[in-house]
Amino acid sequence: MAEELENDEASWEEIKVTCMFTAATATAFLVVYEYSRRTPSVAPVFDRRRATKPGRTPPPLMRHRLFEWIFVSTDPAYLEYSDMVHRRDVIKERRRQQAATAASNAAMEDAGIGVGRFRLPYNIVGSMW
Repeated sequence: MAEELENDEASWEEIKVTCMFTAATATAFLVVYEYSRRTPSVAPVFDRRRATKPGRTPPPLMRHRLFEWIFVSTDPAYLEYSDMVHRRDVIKERRRQQAATAASNAAMEDAGIGVGRFRLPYNIVGSMW
C-alpha cells in the first residue's frame, strides 16, 4: 500500500530555542559591554587611544545612548577626518598618475617618439571654430 503523505505546516518550533538562546546571549553581552564602557574605572580603557591621539583616529565613541553611533557620520570631527583621508588618497592617486605619465613619456623618447615637454594649449580647438 502507498503511504499517505502529510501536509507540511510552517512552524517556528524547530528554531525557537536557538533564537531565544541567541537573543539572550546577545543581550547579556551588550549589557555587560555598555555597563563596562560607562563605568568610570573601566571606561578609560576603551577610549585611551582615541583620547591620546584624537587627530589620527575617528572621534571617541559616544557614551550617551546605545544606538547613537549610527549618527557618527554627521559628527564634525568624523567628517573632518574622512575628508582628510579622502584628500590623502586623491594626492596619492595623482602622484601615481604623474609617475606613470613620466615613465610613459620616457619610454616614448627612448623609442624615438619624442614628446618632451610639448603640450597643446587647451583652447586651440575652440579658436579654430
